[in-house]
Amino acid sequence: MQIFQGVVIMETIDGDFKLPVNDNYVVPLELAKPLDKKKYFSPTYGDSISTKDRIPDYRHQLLWKPEVKITDKDTSFVFYTSDVEGTFEIRLEGFSASGEPISLHKNFRVK
Repeated sequence: MQIFQGVVIMETIDGDFKLPVNDNYVVPLELAKPLDKKKYFSPTYGDSISTKDRIPDYRHQLLWKPEVKITDKDTSFVFYTSDVEGTFEIRLEGFSASGEPISLHKNFRVK
């Protein structure tokens, strides 16, 4: 016998499906609902913001894009560094169209 991990999902139109089983081998389980899609903050600065009106930016995570499809080698990303000085890492991870894992990283310094 083989055992596989997985999920069985049963859904009804009224959302009221429940098995009337009270045997000791049945363990009722309440699952947490999936979280809403997270919105990530990434500032955009225009010419209208003067130096004296700008709010300090202390972010350590400069950009997070969890769902990006890179279609060609000229794909680019625009982001702004924060006011935090130090070494930051650019990390690109994902999978190729054929399912091969991809992991690239490069460091840069903010002074």
